[in-house]
Amino acid sequence: MVNFSRVISLVAVLLLGFGQAKADGYQVIIDTFENGSVTASPSSDISAGTTVTLTVTPSEGYALSDIKAYRYSDTESAQTRTDPPSVGEPLTLTPGENSTYSFIMPNDNVVIQAVFAQLTAHTIEFTGWGNYFNPPSSAETGATITLSNTSGPLLIPRVYYYQDENRVLVDVTRIDDNNYTFIMPNADVIVDNVYFMPIVQLSNNNTTLTIKAIDREIYSENEYTMVYNEESPSEVSSFLPAQQGLIAITDFITTCRANVQEVVFDENLKYVANRYWGSLYCLFLNFQALTTVTGLNNLNMSMCSSTSEMFKNCSRLASLTIGSNFYIRSTENNFTTENMFSGCTALASGTLTITGTPTIQQNIFEGVFTNGSLVTSEGVEISVTESEQYYEWMGGRFATYNGQSKQPQTLALTFSQGQQWMTYYIAAEENTDLSLPEGYEAFYVSGINMTNDQEGTITIVSTEQVVFHEIPTLIYRTENAALEMTATLIDVNENNANYNDVYGSKSGQFIATEQMSSFGQQMTMMNTFYVLRDGSFVKANVSTFVPHRCYIIQSNGKSLSRSLSLTRGVGGSDGTTGISTTQKDDESAVDGTIYDLQGRKLSGNPTQRGIYIQNKKKIIVK
Repeated sequence: MVNFSRVISLVAVLLLGFGQAKADGYQVIIDTFENGSVTASPSSDISAGTTVTLTVTPSEGYALSDIKAYRYSDTESAQTRTDPPSVGEPLTLTPGENSTYSFIMPNDNVVIQAVFAQLTAHTIEFTGWGNYFNPPSSAETGATITLSNTSGPLLIPRVYYYQDENRVLVDVTRIDDNNYTFIMPNADVIVDNVYFMPIVQLSNNNTTLTIKAIDREIYSENEYTMVYNEESPSEVSSFLPAQQGLIAITDFITTCRANVQEVVFDENLKYVANRYWGSLYCLFLNFQALTTVTGLNNLNMSMCSSTSEMFKNCSRLASLTIGSNFYIRSTENNFTTENMFSGCTALASGTLTITGTPTIQQNIFEGVFTNGSLVTSEGVEISVTESEQYYEWMGGRFATYNGQSKQPQTLALTFSQGQQWMTYYIAAEENTDLSLPEGYEAFYVSGINMTNDQEGTITIVSTEQVVFHEIPTLIYRTENAALEMTATLIDVNENNANYNDVYGSKSGQFIATEQMSSFGQQMTMMNTFYVLRDGSFVKANVSTFVPHRCYIIQSNGKSLSRSLSLTRGVGGSDGTTGISTTQKDDESAVDGTIYDLQGRKLSGNPTQRGIYIQNKKKIIVK
């Protein structure tokens, strides 16, 4: 309570003040109180609208307990004032630095009343989860209390006390993610954690999905829905995975998968307790329009158990930025990551940016960044392995690291004068594909037909300028291209299946040598071999073969043609189209149609394991 024991002095000052107010402006009247002082600047001759600053100075062993400012109307005579004096409308005091307060001068005099209390120790009770902040058990009024969390997950403290059964929040100052301070009030306080809950909001145009964190105390089930309600989809405004995964593919999720181009993680998500992120399984599964993930490092993954299929089939996602909150534990901790980035085809040549020190104990980028770029922020050090062709980190293969690129390995192949065709084969253990320079084109054999004993046909399909490993290939040199060709070795998909070196067709087989120089006596005795000469395959008696070259064989006793001419095609019922080798591919070659290696057109997606061609590119079905 405010002590108004010196009423006579105050009334005398007020009488003097009221007599001067109209002539000289308004003034601030400091009431008398014990154990401290308050000064005002300015204190007199103050015009309405002026900012007045109050400086509080407690006596030793005391602290300010309460301070108030009131209007004092000069229309009321001193003789009618009561004891203690009545006061008018209270004014708003704004706290400042160094024990100061300020207010705006009204068109009245102002009186300041303050109470100073003796410093006494008050208790500090911690009721938060885990007791990671570990505050002291008591402190004196006015003491600065530091709350430090150095071992637990990221949390924000909440400090409060009760006054007349009402909870009063104490201002908490953030120093950094792990340290906070507050000034001990003249009351027993409780320290708790702010419990954040994740919610999901979809933009009006359905292109941006924002995952936010809100204080559980202001969470309203009428406003947000945490988990998709499969039985009442009309009531759902958001979704999250349960600890076991997504509840169902429903209208909302289907909309997200078809339309969301950007996912934004709110900054406060790093404070979300692990109970809400037990699993990230399938979180963005089949988000096929997704191109950008913003703030992924705000997602606190330290307590998660799975990231399996988290970004599976996000085929347009071309970059990721991760930092210290990105946490992948080892399989020994029952942490699963299967197919986390499976189907993220754009990441093959995408960019991975490291902004902190992530904890990654599994090779989660295996087969993902096969030709991408790795970028680390200044001062961030990670252990990167250099190979002859690329940089490697956590299974990912990167063509560049912080702007530095590896010099690609090359392979020289020489054509003889007048030669336009060559065969070539890359064995599985060589683990590389071959990129041809301009002026050269690669083909695989999709069909062999020995129609009569004179001449048969070989149907070939272009793979443009790539020789795929494990596929016997024909290389064509244009008339103006150099005889000496320098091709570049490029990375291949690590998920390739293991296939035999023989690819068959209706009549005859196109086979390839690896490092050996002979197919073996039994094979040569039981088959007729054709070798490439002047753009056609012709029968030849050979027993020694050139490594990395390809041959046509046909079992003895079957219909044999004297020679086999090349016919360029894109597939058909019999593997041929009748298009000559000098013509361009039919446009259907890039219309998304899928063919097998015999050139047969599939009616849908492949159902058996093997190698297929789509848009003149190799695809693998395991």
